Amino acid sequence: MREELQKGDAAVAKSTIKAMPIPSDAPVSPDTTKSDSEFQSQLLALAIKGSENMATLNQSIAADPTNFMSYESRARTCTLIGNYEQALADAGKMVELKPEDATGHVHCFFAFVAAWSHRRGRG
Repeated sequence: MREELQKGDAAVAKSTIKAMPIPSDAPVSPDTTKSDSEFQSQLLALAIKGSENMATLNQSIAADPTNFMSYESRARTCTLIGNYEQALADAGKMVELKPEDATGHVHCFFAFVAAWSHRRGRG
């Protein structure tokens, strides 16, 4: 079952990453010698690892619903694995907790754009 879940998460993450291609001239990594496909492979690995950590993030938020960093981690993970609704909800909670911190606003933007790009690519 776990292996099937990982394959499903990998497929979602891979389609999400493909839906948002990285321009070849974008400075996306400190190591500018890496190719776009190498960088996307790294993103895919992070997304798979992140999806495995969702239970831990959920427990952390349940234990302390005011933990800004837990919401940030889950918002980032959800965006990577294609769970945009949860990413937006978590980013909204970040804004609610610390409206003066731009991080929550930025996560809202990224989740919204990722969701829009994904839907547009499917249309």
